[in-house]
Amino acid sequence: MKILVVTHSYGSNGAAAVLKLAMRHWCQNLGWQVDALVDDKLSLEEAEELRVIGVQAKQEVKIPTDYHLVLINTLIDSHYIGNFAGHLPIVWWIHEGTTTLHNVNFPISTLINLFAKTNLVIFDSEWQATEVFRSFIYHLLRKRFQTAHCGARAADVSIDQSRLGSSSVKVICVGSVYARKRQLDLANALVGLSQRYAVQGTFIGSLAHLSSFGENTESYIRQHTDVLNFTGVITDAEMQKKLSNADIACFPSGDETFNISAMEAANYGLPVILADLRVYDELGWQHGVNCLKYPAGKIDALERELEKLIQDPQLRQQLAKAGKELAEKYTIEAFLERMTSLVLSQKRQIA
Repeated sequence: MKILVVTHSYGSNGAAAVLKLAMRHWCQNLGWQVDALVDDKLSLEEAEELRVIGVQAKQEVKIPTDYHLVLINTLIDSHYIGNFAGHLPIVWWIHEGTTTLHNVNFPISTLINLFAKTNLVIFDSEWQATEVFRSFIYHLLRKRFQTAHCGARAADVSIDQSRLGSSSVKVICVGSVYARKRQLDLANALVGLSQRYAVQGTFIGSLAHLSSFGENTESYIRQHTDVLNFTGVITDAEMQKKLSNADIACFPSGDETFNISAMEAANYGLPVILADLRVYDELGWQHGVNCLKYPAGKIDALERELEKLIQDPQLRQQLAKAGKELAEKYTIEAFLERMTSLVLSQKRQIA
């Protein structure tokens, strides 16, 4: 199998992470040839990561070509579809939800035509297909769009459950820091709670788009370093250590299509608090059963849910146990098997 992959980013974001996970599997476990069409914005670190995975970076691909198919990753990279339509089977993997859709800068008819030019569209959730993008794919055969739920890494270690009775509570949030993820909602809630409780918040993820929250964000964070710690990008080993030392995981994002980080936190035995997004119902997150939810953007409601867990260590343990049971259903192995099957279904025959 010989496939070409096209995407705008191999950096620290969820769409790139799951793509690299799949490419590693195809190269190292299945022996496929996977090439990546890149531009001069690819960093030396990213190029080296692709090389280690087994992917060859190419700055140009001439048509016609002997690839079995092209995989285009993300809605943002839709402009590549026209380059390959009619020449290669196109698999379009869409990770975006409502935010990107609301900000596309081309006509509705263009998006409808882009979907029509693809051979297969893969979504992270059924919610994307039936609600978010329904108006653009309603005319296509159902088999032309499929779902591949992402997989969450199993925890190397679990948190010490006896620590859940500690008077000092550590809250962790994982994800690139920018407005869609709404980390500042959690920061504000924690600063408010710090007037009554010993709480600390650790925010792990790229700070490249911190300015999307507004020009005063950095000064606000500096004013509250006793409560808030924004780490930026850290290594996997550092991430695992911080997860294993946390008490609560919170994800205030206003738009997600799966949220791998929430599942991975649950795998570490952490009780999870989520903004109440439609996609979470599909995945099995249930308020009061295996997580706590609150209306996205409502800081006072988030503060109340955090306070419940601060005051009730037994509830923390109950939610942590049930959340881990849910997360264990979304394995890396099942994800890779599903993605591989979908990609193989579009393999063209080469004379």
